[in-house]
Amino acid sequence: MKRQVYSLLGLMILVAVTGISSAHAQTSGNARLIASVPFAFNVGNTTFPAGDYIVSCTNPAASGKVLRIASKDGHESMVIQTSNVIGKLQDNARLVFRRYGEQYFLAQAWMAADNTGLSVQKSREEKELQRRLAVTKTKPETVAVNLKR
Repeated sequence: MKRQVYSLLGLMILVAVTGISSAHAQTSGNARLIASVPFAFNVGNTTFPAGDYIVSCTNPAASGKVLRIASKDGHESMVIQTSNVIGKLQDNARLVFRRYGEQYFLAQAWMAADNTGLSVQKSREEKELQRRLAVTKTKPETVAVNLKR
């Protein structure tokens, strides 16, 4: 009888651990998007050419999330610390850029089915450009994203 109780207890623990691992894998899968960006853009001090990019959150369970941006061909890549922005629940993933004339800077990344966006801090270059163009209003640009798993 004791053996059956221990076997049943062990099986229940195994099922619980498997369920937690499965839920974690599903959450991590949602923290990735693929975007086709039609213009060159800056993230921090790095300039990326127009093209297809994979954007992912490397630590989705943490409070201070790190965003990884990598070109699909693997030539350009970087990671950057972000802060959370609370908003409406997003049906589709998207990237938001701040535009100054013909220069674009990544501002936010929103994953599908999430109400928390990832905000990228303004770089020194962006702040300087913003000061020089103080009379011009910044226009946010949104790039729709095709979510692929």
